[in-house]
Amino acid sequence: MAQSIDDIRKIRDTALAAFDSSIEVLGSKIAQTTTTGPFLDQLTARFDDLMSERNSILAAATEAVLQLPEVVAAADTLNSLANKMKTAAQALPRATNILTRSTSVLALGQQFADTLATARQA
Repeated sequence: MAQSIDDIRKIRDTALAAFDSSIEVLGSKIAQTTTTGPFLDQLTARFDDLMSERNSILAAATEAVLQLPEVVAAADTLNSLANKMKTAAQALPRATNILTRSTSVLALGQQFADTLATARQA
């Protein structure tokens, strides 16, 4: 399905919103965690990983890149990944194992960034 540049921007924004939501949930969990130790360390590391990946996608998904024919051709894949990220991020506030669930968002985000990078190199 052919995607317009506006559609591709929306796909990027959906992915970034999934990161924002996940980062907010982890930040809240960190703020509520009153005991130092491995769990807090893991939450903090995951928070940092999500922030880093979000910033990488934001830097990579510039207007010029989004308009590349190869990125337009990969739009359906990017859309699928962004929607999966959104679904995973929406489940985080109710998740009993926030670290495991946030791994899904991070892994999908890495696939999103890899798809962008591959399209840019084509």
